[in-house]
Amino acid sequence: MSRLVVCLQFYSADRASAMRLARLIADIELSRREDVEIIFVARFDTDHDHETIKYVEQKFPVSWFTTHTWWTGWPAGPNAMAKDTLEWVAANRKNALGVLLLEPDCVPVKTNWLDILIDEWRIAKAADVWIMGAWRASGGEFGHLNGNCIVRPDFGWLAGAEQINQHTAWDCVLNGPRVREHWFVTERIHNCFQSVDAKMDELFPLGIEHQPRALVHGYKDDSLVKLIWPSYDHAYV
Repeated sequence: MSRLVVCLQFYSADRASAMRLARLIADIELSRREDVEIIFVARFDTDHDHETIKYVEQKFPVSWFTTHTWWTGWPAGPNAMAKDTLEWVAANRKNALGVLLLEPDCVPVKTNWLDILIDEWRIAKAADVWIMGAWRASGGEFGHLNGNCIVRPDFGWLAGAEQINQHTAWDCVLNGPRVREHWFVTERIHNCFQSVDAKMDELFPLGIEHQPRALVHGYKDDSLVKLIWPSYDHAYV
């Protein structure tokens, strides 16, 4: 089976948020599914939470690994994790349908968010798309697609992941003409970089059921989780 591989990347400071997100992803699925694999990606200096791994395994196939590049700080730390993740999936999940790179400040906003993203990615992939994500007017003359995106398993090799360095955000580095010829800007993923205090009328002015968004990234507090999933246990695990 060709699966969507969801790589949830985290380190010590956002580990609790990542584990809460992982449990939320499991809880909003009504039954176990085999077409999506969750992969926990811990930074070189961070332990895995095996209780959460067992919890998520009730709904999805699960794997985990630890990155090896010893970069810290921003953007070096996230860059190293992205680089190691792209290398890992190219070596270990080369037959995946696609790879969703996920950070802990993401929130699914619909129960069928995975199906929505998979359907859109299948259409994009058929058109020779390498990367599908939310566009932002920064990181270069033509902007860039935010790193919470879906990519081909061999995206790092195609895009030149060896260019990733410690000084410029990796998703801005890999936005050259070669990649832009193969990217797809989707409304299914919404980027709210470095945001707080989520409000329904600002995010979903026509009502959530009439908006195309399935995944929102960038809220640095728990306001979006509380807004979308008001009955969920919002305590960090």
